[in-house]
Amino acid sequence: MTDEIQLWSMGAEQVLTVLEPVSQLATEWQLEEMLVAHPELLESGIELVGRQTPAAGGWLDLLGVDADGRLVIYELKRGTLGREAVTQVLDYASFLSEMDSGALVEHINDRSGQGGIQSFDDFAAWYEDRFADTEHLYPLRMVLVGLGIDETALRLARFLSQGSLDVEVITFYGFRHGDETLIARQQPVQSEASVPRKISVLPIDERRRLLDQYLEQSGMADRFKAVRGAIRECLPTSVYEHPQKFGVSLQMDVRGSSGVRGPRPFFGVYAAYTSASAIEISLNSVTRRHNPEDYEVLAGRVPLVAWPNGGQAIVVDDDEQWERVKPAVTEFAAAVYKSWLGYRNTPMNHTADHQDTQ
Repeated sequence: MTDEIQLWSMGAEQVLTVLEPVSQLATEWQLEEMLVAHPELLESGIELVGRQTPAAGGWLDLLGVDADGRLVIYELKRGTLGREAVTQVLDYASFLSEMDSGALVEHINDRSGQGGIQSFDDFAAWYEDRFADTEHLYPLRMVLVGLGIDETALRLARFLSQGSLDVEVITFYGFRHGDETLIARQQPVQSEASVPRKISVLPIDERRRLLDQYLEQSGMADRFKAVRGAIRECLPTSVYEHPQKFGVSLQMDVRGSSGVRGPRPFFGVYAAYTSASAIEISLNSVTRRHNPEDYEVLAGRVPLVAWPNGGQAIVVDDDEQWERVKPAVTEFAAAVYKSWLGYRNTPMNHTADHQDTQ
């Protein structure tokens, strides 16, 4: 930026002393350490949930959940922000946006507790206590953080912020005052896409009641019950059924790379989610990753379509179609259960599960 921020100290006799600017912190890590210790410098109400987590194009500096429940990606630079910082944060955002909410929860769960960030036994449960369904993590926000920003990066960030992308810029300026370092914060870009959201937190019993009400009103309660029941019969009795607005996510415990056990979504059953009269069975990427041969057999027996939140799905338009695809679906679910028994207690890094091209 061509603008320059100056700071003065005025003594008791009204003598002004120009404070020496600190153009660059010793390392990017020092800036990161300051923000991890004091996340309120980023924004009020932010909860940091990840630090230096792997992505397709590198490492995400910081991940946070804002006061509205949205996931925020922070890209930090120890010096002036340039155009490479803009492309980097877009790359990271595209990587996380390709995950469905279940995969995103798994990504955060497996890497929590690192570098001073709080540890989660179950990030989904922590989130739902505050914001209800984890689908409220979307759409993602992107924030560039540095000690100043150059004209090119500022122009790009302003252009992106005027559209549908939620890109913001925060710049910090440091000044030496004796043995102290004073920090000033400026926000030259605040996204026009940022719209405050009100999220109601509903108890799980209430969500079940609303789902049952929705199924009755849609006229698909019987077919939904038949599909859900057939898949559940092929899975362990410990399967966790997570109710959502249009259906349920069927989750089984897996031990992540950190050694912490947590639920992972394997299947979803939804009513009229993308089609007004269809039941849709979503297949999460973990089912494909750990059962590639069975997945190929399934794809050869029933049509698969792209699922909006990632992965693929089977669309069941009526009862007759369900009877035709039921054998293939239940055989695949039984195969998924069998393979899960083999790896559920082995700590695993599931990053590759999220990098599959659908």
